[in-house]
Amino acid sequence: MRRSPVSRLIVAGLLTVLAGIAHGQTILDGPSPNRAFQTPYTGADTIVQDSRGTLFVIYRYQLGTQWDVAIARSADGGANWNKTWQTGFATLGTDFGNYSPCIAIDSQDNLHCAWSHRVAFSGSRIPQTMRYNRYEAATNSWGTEWLVTPTPKFELNNCVLVVDQNDHVWFAHGDNSFSWHSYLLRSDKPFASDGKFTRYTPLYQSSGYSQHNCLCVDSMGRIHFTYYSSGPYGVHHQWVDPAAATPTWSPKTALSQHSGHTNRAEYSTKMAADAYGNVYLIYPVDSQYPTNNGSFDTEFYLRKWDGSTQTWSSPELIHNVPMSVWGASGYNDRIISCACDEVSSDLYFTYRDFNTGEFVIGRWRGIVGEAPTTYARLQQVTPPGPPNYFLYPHFRGSLWPVTNRTSLGLDLTYVVGDSTATNPTYTTYFERFPVASMTSPGTPKIGTTYPLVLSSPTEGGAPYVAAACVSGVTPLIQVGRRFIPLSPDSILFASATNVLPTVFVNFQAVLNAAGTGQAGFAIPNLAALVGVPVDTCFITYDASGVTAISNPWGFKITS
Repeated sequence: MRRSPVSRLIVAGLLTVLAGIAHGQTILDGPSPNRAFQTPYTGADTIVQDSRGTLFVIYRYQLGTQWDVAIARSADGGANWNKTWQTGFATLGTDFGNYSPCIAIDSQDNLHCAWSHRVAFSGSRIPQTMRYNRYEAATNSWGTEWLVTPTPKFELNNCVLVVDQNDHVWFAHGDNSFSWHSYLLRSDKPFASDGKFTRYTPLYQSSGYSQHNCLCVDSMGRIHFTYYSSGPYGVHHQWVDPAAATPTWSPKTALSQHSGHTNRAEYSTKMAADAYGNVYLIYPVDSQYPTNNGSFDTEFYLRKWDGSTQTWSSPELIHNVPMSVWGASGYNDRIISCACDEVSSDLYFTYRDFNTGEFVIGRWRGIVGEAPTTYARLQQVTPPGPPNYFLYPHFRGSLWPVTNRTSLGLDLTYVVGDSTATNPTYTTYFERFPVASMTSPGTPKIGTTYPLVLSSPTEGGAPYVAAACVSGVTPLIQVGRRFIPLSPDSILFASATNVLPTVFVNFQAVLNAAGTGQAGFAIPNLAALVGVPVDTCFITYDASGVTAISNPWGFKITS
């Protein structure tokens, strides 16, 4: 599924490697002749992986005239799916159905699921309950469905689940009944073994309002919360350390008040954490079109929260779109996602490109002032249509538990459909992109061999080719829908073709069964090389072409 053939790649007319990519989308759920989706309504996180590499995707599907929640399961990396491995969440009766499901997994492979259940459909104010259930992997059984909010309320939404390093499950949701509050709960026991949650103390957002929640746990166990709020309007961030002697929420930090004015309307955000205490964020900056603030473009930005200084970097622009296009697109705040390769700290992110209608997958090294690079472009799929076709992207990957980390593979689910149509239909897709990481424990001194540690856990036994360049990470070499993050130059050709094996040591070899290997850059003892910047990366491949593409590893040669 992930290694379909594409054309040969030729660098400088001399370097030729087969270039295959994760090209064929797997349909998880699509329209049938007798139904039309009112809306896909997917939640905050929809895909997880257990310790055996089994994938689980939670999604909505139509059951007669109503809606239910199902979990699809794949034991072969997404090539084949049991699309209704689990169904029957909530007894529907005469109710309207289930919405916005999300899923998390703990270190014992237990699944945790939450969703909003609409008790009825009555105009603009819709009574709902927030529900939770737990699958225990050891007994292959589901628990008793738990009503997080036993009394139906209006507009319960934005349920989010994350698991921390101690296997406590954290549960956030919005309650827009009166004043747009968000609530944060934590499981009473590790693994949520009794299925019960209690509102976390100190209370989150006890005053003011918040909505469109996102949760993240960093490597120190700190809980990060981003949300849309007032004072001023826009994206805000707070964090708390549950292990502190007296846990206290950090001050509210406004993140999106830039690019012109402060009367913003940013909604959905997505965070991801690396293994070194840092947190990354993708968010939109929206001028509330078509109000009188509509003179500014809508923009997407990245930021990094430095775990050592506990501060946010300056914003890094990745895309902008005229307000007239943005305001007419529909579901425009639910077209971003991100995940972090915990080994390399590279952030993978996606957004809908309003100029082409594609989903762009990018990669950012988290270096302030260094622009992100493009990793892949998901082309328009059937049926073709306007730029509002790609919706609800979700990357799999979380720091905890370790078996669900992004470094074990970049898995993506997304929805395709025209949300502006009278009777819109939607299709849910899955795609996998193997992730590879390059790092080094050494110092790049002249006269020494600089070690390059290669890792791609899903590519054990695969041959690889490494390459280096001195022209920086842009422009990129395009390989089908993906991009090798190096510049074509004479050094790239020499390293990739291994014409100087005494300098480029093991730049062509095979990863071991664990998907790791080591190359070496034997730096000549030449003073003229001091200060020269070098970028390196490696790819794995098989008969169908390129499979994994690593991050660019940059360094400067020293004396």
